[in-house]
Amino acid sequence: MGRRQKRNSQESAPMNRQQRAQLDECVDVLLQATLRNDKGWDNYTEIYGLVKRICELERGISFPKEAREHSFPRFNEWLQEHKIDMSSVEIVHFPGQGYGLRARKGLKKGELILSIPQHAVLSSAYAKTTCLADVCSTDPILREMPNVLLSLVVLHELVEPSSKWRPYLQVFPDSFTTPSYFSMEEMALLKGSTAFDDAINMCRNIARQYAYFYRLLQKAVSGSALQRDFTYQAYRWATSAVMTRQNALSSNAGSMLALLPVLDFCNHKAGLPCTDLNASHCAELFAMEDVPAGTQVYNFYGQRTNSQYLVHNGFVVLNNESDVFPLRLGLSKGDPLSARKGELLSRFGLCESSNYPVSFSAPHFTSELLTFVKVFISDETGLLELKEQMDSAKETDTTDNLRPLLSREHETKVWAFLETRLRLVARTIQGSTQLEDLSPCARQAMLLRAEEHELLSRVADYAHSRLQATDTQGEHNSDSTTM
Repeated sequence: MGRRQKRNSQESAPMNRQQRAQLDECVDVLLQATLRNDKGWDNYTEIYGLVKRICELERGISFPKEAREHSFPRFNEWLQEHKIDMSSVEIVHFPGQGYGLRARKGLKKGELILSIPQHAVLSSAYAKTTCLADVCSTDPILREMPNVLLSLVVLHELVEPSSKWRPYLQVFPDSFTTPSYFSMEEMALLKGSTAFDDAINMCRNIARQYAYFYRLLQKAVSGSALQRDFTYQAYRWATSAVMTRQNALSSNAGSMLALLPVLDFCNHKAGLPCTDLNASHCAELFAMEDVPAGTQVYNFYGQRTNSQYLVHNGFVVLNNESDVFPLRLGLSKGDPLSARKGELLSRFGLCESSNYPVSFSAPHFTSELLTFVKVFISDETGLLELKEQMDSAKETDTTDNLRPLLSREHETKVWAFLETRLRLVARTIQGSTQLEDLSPCARQAMLLRAEEHELLSRVADYAHSRLQATDTQGEHNSDSTTM
């Protein structure tokens, strides 16, 4: 969100009183816009316009993020100074994926690859050594949201000239493909996808946090480098850096969010978790699989849907087996049987309208979804049969044991309904894998749409196969009866 600006390390040009007053007014209006109950597209476009105006007013304030590709020589020196052993891997650029880790030698599954000592781990606890020490213990947001605190720590260490962390932070990406970096046109590409609401919510939250901390830092750490160089562009960069690179570390003392140098260059691949915190509080990375020399070393970011990957990591996974599409189903108010259907759904523990997950991986449908559809497509006779099933159920049966049995006739209707509904929804989500001429953000948006279209089409094909199998079984039974 907001215009992308070229970053430089020049000193900030001081604002005059009139410019500062204009910025103060815009920030106040922005904060109010982010607090409205209206959280749809119109609110997003209002916030987008305000952020754009704020970025124009803050144009003279420098952001000391140097070009990433020029920062690796100093970072390699920093790794040696912090005694991080790089004998097993090296940081290289992979076409189409960006920077990642390449094995210098063959690695066996489970073999230790990296060990990051505690003194080289940047966590939210580091705030206690900065100008944020007092405010982080009293401000409710910073106390309850460690990711936000870590974002401010990252920004503080980047703008502080004497920070020991600057060589590490300078090799972070110069920009990201998370939704806060989407233009309004790119955000519009997400309409109809599962990521749309979460994406505009993220932009609203970052804008609200920026406006809040703009005021807080003026009072709490006035005159500091953090307060002087705090801009929307800088805060957006810091939150995106933390969001895409943070790791949750657990120990006997509790859990914390942290950034792990080198380890955070691992790209994602489906598999099993391969990071740990040892007894010496060193963060360790193990080989998730056998890795031949000269090939990429991957890490598993956790089971997420493609919507979650895009919103929180800025990418989409092809053929993601953990992907889920929330299918919206609800009773029609014009249905003369809607009241009886609603009562029956309630007895099954279901609502009259809800989102039901449709999964990329088998079995694709939950029992709750199938139960809803069975009730939804039932006529008066079908509802009586379902009620009889409920009335004859044992009192000790749980809701999970009270899923309705399907006759062949009703099963046919269920699969026919699901196939039709899924194909209709799929038509509203057209994506593309022809991405050459698209911006990085638009590319991810179109990939998401393409993957969600593929998921719905895949599951619709499955429903069609079940429909055919049910029809075939019915024909076979009919033939057997007439013989």
